[in-house]
Amino acid sequence: MNDTDVFDFSTFPTLTTERLVLREPLLTDATDVLIDNKGEGVSLCFFCDDALKFYRDVRSRGIDASEPHVGNGMWATQVTDPDGYELAFQ
Repeated sequence: MNDTDVFDFSTFPTLTTERLVLREPLLTDATDVLIDNKGEGVSLCFFCDDALKFYRDVRSRGIDASEPHVGNGMWATQVTDPDGYELAFQ
């Protein structure tokens, strides 16, 4: 996926919009500073009906995704968008 591609999540029937988890990075001490880069330290977690099917769908479209693994008792996979945002799908 390059910067000119538009990624339309609505084309994936396994994705639902029921829940969205937003988290801030945990800073370990006062010397930790977030750099003002798009996507740095930001990850979004989407809950979908079938993370394995979502993984197969994105891979079939040539999009890099992490190997599915079990996290929090659910299958999960992750992609990184062109701005560096980590997008997790469970």
